[in-house]
Amino acid sequence: MAHYESDAELYEELGTIFRNLLGNTQRLDQLRQADAVVQYAFEDPAARVTFDVRAGRQPRVDLGETKLRPDIVLAMAADTGRALLTGELNPMLAFARGEVRAKGHAGKILRLVPATVGAHEVEADAPLPETPAEAGAPGVEETPAASEETPAAEETPAAPEETPAAEEAPADEAPAEVAEEPAES
Repeated sequence: MAHYESDAELYEELGTIFRNLLGNTQRLDQLRQADAVVQYAFEDPAARVTFDVRAGRQPRVDLGETKLRPDIVLAMAADTGRALLTGELNPMLAFARGEVRAKGHAGKILRLVPATVGAHEVEADAPLPETPAEAGAPGVEETPAASEETPAAEETPAAPEETPAAEEAPADEAPAEVAEEPAES
């Protein structure tokens, strides 16, 4: 049985965890190492949590639809996301088993993931300013200026062989191909 019966329940619990992460000075410094717009794409129930941790920008969390274009997309079941953020599931194990599918630059993903470990225990020491998206219903967000939008990460592939070539990747960073088949034991 799924932990969440609706996206509203997911947004309430996981939205709080993400806001606390971005409102914690130490964790925000770690997250900013990824210098990206990150989207968690959940299934069962379908939901999106997108946060902006680009350097020089005000940190921001959008619950539901957003105008921000993600640099990194982490797709997973909602229960998997909950288990990762509450420390019940090791992130490397989740990636290895294919429970988390990633799209984006591997270097940014590798800088992001450690900052989210133990996220449920993090308390905000500098609360984020509330955006219209957080004040109202999920899916109603602040309309960012065009300069805030970034190129979108392509859809998360269903299987590794469907991953497109890395023509957009800078020479110093290879694109993520994290969604690998599990290692044989």
